Amino acid sequence: MSKELGCGQNNGATLPNNTVASNYNFCVKSTTVNGKLSYEGACYGPVKSGEGGCGSGYNYVSQYASLSTCTSGGKSWLESH
Repeated sequence: MSKELGCGQNNGATLPNNTVASNYNFCVKSTTVNGKLSYEGACYGPVKSGEGGCGSGYNYVSQYASLSTCTSGGKSWLESH
């Protein structure tokens, strides 16, 4: 019995995500202070490439390649919201 390699179909073996966990997810939590909506940001990681995940109560926004880019990118996101 031979196994066929499925091309273009999602029935093949799932390859392991063997990227190094060096990415950081920028996550936000919205809070209402005196009736005004404000956001609290946090960088969560390290995580693997394409892997989601945030702290409890936080929502995933985007992923950055390092903690420093997550910090600066997250800061500009918070300033624009």
